[in-house]
Amino acid sequence: MDFRLTDEQSALRTSARSLLTAECPIDLIRARYADVTAVPERLSAALGDQGWLRLLVPEEHGGLGLGIVELCLVLEEAGRALVPAPLWSTAGLFVPLAGAATAGDLRADLLTRVSADGLRGTAAIAEEDGRWSLASASTMATAKGDGWRLNGLKRLVPEADSAAVLLVSAQAPDGIDVFAVDRDAVTTRWIETVDRSRAVYDVTLQDAPARRLDVDPAAAETALEIATVSLAAELLGAARWILDTTVGYAKVREQFGVPIGSFQAVQHMCADDLLDLERAGAAVYWAAMCLDADDEASARATAIAKASTGDAARHTAKDGIQIHGGIGYTYEHDLHLYIRRVYAAESLLGGADEQRDKLADLLAL
Repeated sequence: MDFRLTDEQSALRTSARSLLTAECPIDLIRARYADVTAVPERLSAALGDQGWLRLLVPEEHGGLGLGIVELCLVLEEAGRALVPAPLWSTAGLFVPLAGAATAGDLRADLLTRVSADGLRGTAAIAEEDGRWSLASASTMATAKGDGWRLNGLKRLVPEADSAAVLLVSAQAPDGIDVFAVDRDAVTTRWIETVDRSRAVYDVTLQDAPARRLDVDPAAAETALEIATVSLAAELLGAARWILDTTVGYAKVREQFGVPIGSFQAVQHMCADDLLDLERAGAAVYWAAMCLDADDEASARATAIAKASTGDAARHTAKDGIQIHGGIGYTYEHDLHLYIRRVYAAESLLGGADEQRDKLADLLAL
């Protein structure tokens, strides 16, 4: 497998970093910490103008028709910039799940609205116990007239308050499926987490009108794999920022008259973190390539990518705090903002331990 990026992919990554450096200053993240509803509209519009919400939308629906590798490249840069806008929840979660629908008119409507109108969406899959799965659902779907009504509770729904449409997994009489529900038809309650830059919500559905997507189970699982891999890419970007910032600090912070980066113990910590992140990056892009190629190894690759990235990111965050010393704990320093994103994203869609359990099941261990 050739891991080298094409010229177009390299250009996409470079342009993403350039735009986010200019349009996503740290003030936007801090503003959202002060007010979790303060989604930066100018930044969100810029992301839409770049076509990043529609990276995976097929060209016949007005999208760019690109692959999972390109999505991961953009989201890795979004993680490095700590984007406090609903980019992953729309491009990495909503679009793949909407694209898995076999209800042609509804699929076309949702994807076209993302392309033409910059529709923001998300998915409500997690159950009351916080488990993300499309194999079971406690939310009930009931046929009513020519439509459906949903009743139940969904947890940990990312960016539910700023999404126009939610894709909700629910138990219908003939099995579990995914339904499209307008945001105005549900009740949301913000959940306080360590990371305010990505708001998550409890979503209550009470006789909420819904449209059925008729999602094939295998296609739904693939969509969830895409969401997991793209989230791992974002997590990788945030961890790379932590390591780069930590190395930069170690070069200028002096102790006993010399930079602390000259101490062997500090060098070893940074070198170990770099190796961990490089391995995690290889795992993420291997998984993305497997998904692009519709390879049967994609499920295993996805579990490996999320587990290895979660472990590497947590270790890098811990070492970053230790090397920064007391200043790393202060609210005024930006380090804690990235560490919060790392810990929150690592557990979303299943943490490292859960991914290893999935891998063991897939390998029949």
